Order: sequence, then C-alpha cells, then structure tokens
Amino acid sequence: MDPRKYNKSISLSCSCGSTDFSTPEQADDKTTITCAKCGRETTRTQLIAANKVKIDAEVKKAGKAIVADVRRELQKSLSDAFKGNRHIKFKL
Repeated sequence: MDPRKYNKSISLSCSCGSTDFSTPEQADDKTTITCAKCGRETTRTQLIAANKVKIDAEVKKAGKAIVADVRRELQKSLSDAFKGNRHIKFKL
C-alpha cells in the first residue's frame, strides 16, 4: 500500500466562498490572513474551524478508501498464503 496515494489537499474557503487569501511570508496558525475577495480577516486556526464539516467529510472519505484497500490487500495476502490448500477457501 502506497501512503502517498492518500495525500489529499483540501481548499479552505472563506464565508464568502473564496479560496484565495493573502498570507504573510512568515505565517503560523495565529497570524492574521485576509480573504482576497471580501477582505475578511481571520487566523488559520479559525479558518480550519470554520471549514470543519468539509475537512471531516474528506477525512471520512479517505478513511473508507484506506480501510477498503487494506481489506483487499489482506484478503489477497491470505488467499496467496493458503493457495493450494483444499481445506481453506477465501471469497474475494
């Protein structure tokens, strides 16, 4: 399983819907950032909190994909390990 397959990027959006922000070069989670469309000022921490539903939905979707891939790989590994054994069968 290649973990890079699950690297995702989520665009955070302002309450106006814009995803463009002006950010100082030396920014941390408490630095004020400004929406390029409406001028609303917020911090990265507040922006993440405002986009919690969107982030949670993406995390849930990625989690389901990871579980499905792990299950598929485990079934294949077990099937390959017991190949030729007439007493143990796996349904894939």
